[in-house]
Amino acid sequence: MALALILLWAVCLLFAAVSDIRSFRIPNIYPALLLILFLVSRLIWGFPPADLVHLLHFAIALAAGMVLFRMGWLGGGDAKLYAAGAIWFAGLNAAMLIFATGMAGVLLAVFYILKRKLSLQTGSSKRSERRIPYGVAIAGGALIMAISVGVKGMIPLA
Repeated sequence: MALALILLWAVCLLFAAVSDIRSFRIPNIYPALLLILFLVSRLIWGFPPADLVHLLHFAIALAAGMVLFRMGWLGGGDAKLYAAGAIWFAGLNAAMLIFATGMAGVLLAVFYILKRKLSLQTGSSKRSERRIPYGVAIAGGALIMAISVGVKGMIPLA
């Protein structure tokens, strides 16, 4: 059952990434489903005291994401997706999620820079044409962490 929840979690992340690639938009349904799956996992296996750290990570991630959105550095969907994925990780895993997402973001940025350099298009300085679907990096970082910590790392009592 725990593995099924984690697989649904991964599918939500992948759908969000695909949506971001196609339209630079992450529908609210994907972060909402990630949160619902977290709550379902806790309703099934219980709420350990460590879940307060998970909730704190979620709150900090959402607040930081909203600040980055306000500054124009991150999309609103990206901020919500990261926070909804972040609730699954706490403590050292929270720091590793930030690192994994950042590294996935670097790879994504390099890919897009090379793609633009190799394309026959003239270099455009329009901000809208320089965007990167960062939801892909968020999904990649979260999936790397899920593989790293396993089901027991995401659902402690499963």
